Amino acid sequence: MMIIYSLLGMFVLMTLGWGCYLRLQKPYVVDIAWSLMIGGAGFYLALNSPLTAYSLCALALLFFWSIRLFLYLFITRILKDIQDTRYDAISQSWNDKKSRGFFWHYQLQGLLALSIALPFYWIPQVEHFTILRVCVLVLTFLMIVGEWVADHQLHQFKQSHSGKVCQRGLWAWSRHPNCFFEAKIWIGFFLLALTMTNLWSLIALISPLVIHWIMLGITIPITEKKSIQSRGDAYQAYIKTTPYFYPWGRKQ
Repeated sequence: MMIIYSLLGMFVLMTLGWGCYLRLQKPYVVDIAWSLMIGGAGFYLALNSPLTAYSLCALALLFFWSIRLFLYLFITRILKDIQDTRYDAISQSWNDKKSRGFFWHYQLQGLLALSIALPFYWIPQVEHFTILRVCVLVLTFLMIVGEWVADHQLHQFKQSHSGKVCQRGLWAWSRHPNCFFEAKIWIGFFLLALTMTNLWSLIALISPLVIHWIMLGITIPITEKKSIQSRGDAYQAYIKTTPYFYPWGRKQ
C-alpha cells in the first residue's frame, strides 16, 4: 500500500507542477521540486520500518543532498529566470501539443523520482553499523560535497567568464563532474540499503540505474549539444582534452 500511496502522491504533486507550468509557461520550474520530491519520497518510504541510528544517518545525507540541490537550482536558475534549453529539446517535436506533452513528462519525472528514492524503503531495515557501511556513509557524503563543489565552481566561473568554457577545478578532470558525483551518490544509497538477509533489497539497484540513465542518456547529451552550438571550437577543443564523464584527468 505504501508504494501505491507514493504513486498517488507523486501524481498529485506533478499535476500541481503542471498547473504551475500552464500558468507561468516555464516548464523548467519543475526542476526546483526534483530534489524535494526525491527527498520527500525517501523519507516517506523510510517510514515502513522503525527508524534506527543507521537509517537516521542515511536520511541526514538525503536531507543534505535534497536541500543543497534545491537551493542551488532555486538561486542560480529560478531567481535569475535562466531558461533551461533541455525542455526545448525535449518538446521540439510536440508542436501544438506541448501542454499535454508536459503533463505526461511531469508524470514520468514523478515516477523516476520515486524509483530513485527506492533505497530508503530498505535502509531502515538495516539494524547495525559495520565498518563497510560506515565507509559507504562517508563516501556518499564526500560525493555530495563533490557535487556541491562542482556546481559552485561552474557557477563562479560563469559569473565572470560568460560564454566561455569552464576548465577549472573539477571541470579540468571531467566535462560533467557534477553529473558524475550525482550518479555515484545513488550508488552509495543503494549500497546502504543492500543486505544479504533480505534479497528483495536488490530491487534498490533500480535507483542508480535510473539516475545513470538520466545523466548519461538525457542530461549530458543535451548539455553537450547545447555547448557545442553555443561555444563552437572552444568546446570542441575541450572535448579533445577532457574526459566525458569519469574524472580520469586531462588528455595529452
